[in-house]
Amino acid sequence: AVLWLGLIERDRGKISITQLGLEFVRADRARRFKILFQAVAATPVFREFIRRKLGGKTFSPEEIVEEILAKGYAEGSTPRRRAQTVIAWLNWLWREHANLQS
Repeated sequence: AVLWLGLIERDRGKISITQLGLEFVRADRARRFKILFQAVAATPVFREFIRRKLGGKTFSPEEIVEEILAKGYAEGSTPRRRAQTVIAWLNWLWREHANLQS
C-alpha cells in the first residue's frame, strides 16, 4: 500500500522513502490524514466512490467491482476482494475524518 500511495519507491529492487513519505512520517495526525486522503483520492476508482459518498449517494460492492473491471485493474476473483478493500478504506477515511473533527 505504501508503494501504491507513493510513500516509498522501488528502483532496481531497492526501496527508499519518497519526499511525500518523509513528509508523512514527520507530520502530525491531521496532516498525515490529509496526505493519505489525497493519495487515496488520486486513484480513479477511489476518486469515483469518494465523489459518490460526498454527494450522499450510496453504492454497492458490485458497482465497485464493475468500476475496477472497467478500469482494467484486475480480473477473475480479485475485483471482489479489491472492492472490499475500497469499502474498508472509505469507511476508515470517513471515521478518521469524523474523529479529527471532534
